[in-house]
Order: sequence, then C-alpha cells, then structure tokens
Amino acid sequence: MSHKQFPLKFYFSLKDRLEQLSADNPIELALIVFFAAFLLVVSLSFPYYSFAFYENVLVEAHGMLLDLLIIGVFVYWLDSLGDRKRSIRKYQEEIDDYLNWQSHEATYRIIGNIRRLNRDKVCKINLQNAYLPQANLVETVLVESNLQGASLPEANLQKATLRRSDLRGADLRGANLNKANLREARLQGASMWESTALEVFLHDATNHLKVTNLQGANLREAALDKANLRGTDLQSSDLWGASLAGANLHRANLRGASLWEANLQNSELQNANLQRTNLRSAHLQQANLSDADLQHARLQNTQLQNANLRGANLRKARIQEADLTGADLQRANLRSANLRKANLKSTNLTNARYDQNTRWPEGFDPQQAGAILEDGEIETTENGNKNGNKNGNGRVSPSSIWSALDKDQE
Repeated sequence: MSHKQFPLKFYFSLKDRLEQLSADNPIELALIVFFAAFLLVVSLSFPYYSFAFYENVLVEAHGMLLDLLIIGVFVYWLDSLGDRKRSIRKYQEEIDDYLNWQSHEATYRIIGNIRRLNRDKVCKINLQNAYLPQANLVETVLVESNLQGASLPEANLQKATLRRSDLRGADLRGANLNKANLREARLQGASMWESTALEVFLHDATNHLKVTNLQGANLREAALDKANLRGTDLQSSDLWGASLAGANLHRANLRGASLWEANLQNSELQNANLQRTNLRSAHLQQANLSDADLQHARLQNTQLQNANLRGANLRKARIQEADLTGADLQRANLRSANLRKANLKSTNLTNARYDQNTRWPEGFDPQQAGAILEDGEIETTENGNKNGNKNGNGRVSPSSIWSALDKDQE
C-alpha cells in the first residue's frame, strides 16, 4: 500500500464507523464528538493562554464534566429502555404473526423470539395454537403464558418453567418434561401420551388448595417417576402403562382414572380418591394406600405385595387374583368386595370389616385371619349416605340390588 492510499483508506474506514455508530448508537457518537471537540479546542488554544487560565478552566470543567456524565448516563439509560420496549413489542408481534401457521419456518421463528423475550426477562407470552413440534425449549421460562391448543409433540421442555400457564388442549405427546415446573398449570384435556416427565413439578409450591388440574389428560405410558402430584386432580385421566414409581399422590383425585398396568411401586397414595379407578394388573408393591377410597375400584391381577392398605375403603372393589402377600389391611372396609383367587399369604386382616357379600378365596377363613363380619351393619356409600342390606320391613335395600348387579358384571 502506498503512502497516498493510506490516508484515503483511513478516512473511508472512519466514515463507515461513524455512520454505523450514528445508526446503532447515536448517544455514544455524540459523546465521542463532544470529547473530540473539547480536546481539539484546548490543544489549539493552548499557546494563547497562561497556565493559570487553564488551571481555572479545569477546575470549572471538573464539575461540568461530572454533570454531563450523569446526564449522559441517564439519557443513555432512557434510550436503552426505549430500545428494549420496542424490541419486545417487535418480538411479540412476530410471534403473533406466526401463530396458527403449521410450517417449520413458523416453528423456527417462534422459538427464536421466545429466546429473545426470555433474554429481556419477558416470560408471559401468547402462544395459543402455536405450531412447535420437536421444538427445543430447554430451560425456557413461560410463566402465566397462554399455550391453549398449542402443538408441542416431541418437544424438549426439560427444566422449562410453565408455572400458572394455560395448557388446556395442548398436544404434548412424546414431549420431554423432565424436571419441568408445571405448578398451578391448567392441563385439562391436554394430551401427554408417551411423554417423559421425570421429577416433574405439578403441584402448588405451598401444597395448599391451588393444585394442578389434569382432568381427562392423556398420560399414557408417561414417565412420572418421583413426580410430586400431591392433591392433583386426575379425574378420568388416562395413565395406562404410566410409570409413577415413588410418586407423591397424597390426597390426589384419581376417580375414574385408568391406571391399567401402571407402575406405582413405593408411591404415596394416602387419602387418595380412587373410586371406580381401573388398576388392573398395576404394580403397587409397597405403595401407601392407607385411608384411600377404593370403592368400586378394579384391582384384578394387581400386585399389592407389602402394600399399606390400613383403613382403606375397598367396598365393592374387584380384587380377584390380586397378590396381597404381606399387605396390611388392618381396619380396611371389605364389604361386598370380591377377593376370589387372591393371594392372601401373610396378609394382615386384623379388624378388617366384611359382610356376607364379600367373596374370599376358596377355603380361606377371614375370621381366623382377624377380620370382623358386620353383615347388616350400616355402611357408608360413595355419596356419603348410609344404608343397610335390609330395611325395617325386611325388604331388600337398593344397596343389595347394586351388589347383585356388580356380581352379574363380574
């Protein structure tokens, strides 16, 4: 490069740099121009004034420069704040533009804008009906977000925070929800078939009344080992083949749910509502079912070895061919229950109550095992009403009719 070309190249390089600064950061450019002008004026006027003059100027300039610095920082902060708000609005508008679009481009654009909004500390995002199959949303924060009807099959939501978000009707089939936070989320009608949710948080942090609603959710073959589902509403949900080993389902509502072949070993189901729940062929070894309501539950071929069923209500439950080896059924209600062909080896039936409609394995003596016959005693129905086998006139009561109907269905 010749000596003549160097100044020209430097000029154009400086010009481009200043133009870029003018477009991207005008405040920074203004400060540079100010200080450059200040230095230029001082250097050019230096020969014309005495040292004392410059000393006075510097003393006065000290305060002025401090004021300018404070004002400059404040203006810069205001400008940055304005830029942030404009950027957030731009990202949100772009997401809105791509909602309801079913294309890979829409998925890519939405994910990118979610990441940008998270960087700007925005976590409440409208993603209703968003198309996000196989989306990588690891550690994303979507607190109080709207994900109604969102399509998230096979999405990676590991460690994602979805607290208080609306996921009603969302498609989460095959999604990875490991260690995701779904506290107080709304999941009615959500499909979670074959989803993985190890150590997922699905309960209110304070364990009070605000709990996750999973009514009718499809959780077939979902991995929910050690999940905290305390107090969760799982009415009529489909948990066929799901793994809930070690899960906390204390006081959970599982009425009418399907847990066929589910793994519930070592799970906590104390005081849970399991009325009319299908637990056929389920694994409940060493599970805690004390004081659980299992009226009309289906427990055929269920593995209940060493399970805790103290005080459990098993009225009219179908327990045929279940393995209750070493199980604790002290004070359990076995009225009208069907235990034909069940394995009752070493089962503790002390003070368990049964009636003439209770069906035992052939040759088994319940009284010798410590159970108490209470035929004709008043019993509590599912609705909390009380009745007996016969009324005062000796007529057959409705409860006896229902017992007969249950037998016909068996």
